[in-house]
Amino acid sequence: MPKNISIQNYLSEVRFLAKIDKKTFNDNLKKSEEILEIKFKKNRKIKTLSSGQQKLLSLLVLLTVKPDVVFFDEPTANLDPQNKEIIIKIIANLKNENRIVVVVTHLIKEVENILTDVVILDSSKIVYNKPRNKKDDVQNIFNSLTTSSNNVTNKKMEEYLND
Repeated sequence: MPKNISIQNYLSEVRFLAKIDKKTFNDNLKKSEEILEIKFKKNRKIKTLSSGQQKLLSLLVLLTVKPDVVFFDEPTANLDPQNKEIIIKIIANLKNENRIVVVVTHLIKEVENILTDVVILDSSKIVYNKPRNKKDDVQNIFNSLTTSSNNVTNKKMEEYLND
C-alpha cells in the first residue's frame, strides 16, 4: 500500500486497476464502509493511519473490489481484539462465498476454527498438507512438525555464540 498518497487517490488507483466503473465502485465502497462500520477521511495520507487502520483500509478495498482469490499475510497481527474479530468474521464470510482464501500466519489459534485445509511449511518445504479435521489441534501439529528445524537453529546459534 503506498504510504504517501491520500486515501482518495489510493481508492481511485484501485478502481482503475480493478477496471470497475465509478458508480459500481462507489456503491460497493459505501456498502463496505457500512459492513466495517468505518468511514475514512479520504483526504488523509495513508501514512497517517495506524497499522490497524491500514489493515482496515485494505479490508475495505477487498470488500469493495470483491476478488475471487484473497491472500492474507498475518491478518490479525498488531490488532486490538475488536478488529481481530472483525477480520476473522470477514475471512469466514469470504470463505463461505466460495472464494479462495489463503491465510499465512503464525497465530494459528486465532484462525484455526475457520480453516478447511492446512499447509505447513518448514524451511521452505511442505511438511503437512491435509484437509483440516475439526478434532485436529493445528498448533500442536505445527509444533510437532517444526520442532526439529528449531532445534537445528538453536544448535547453530549456540555454536555461533560459543565460538
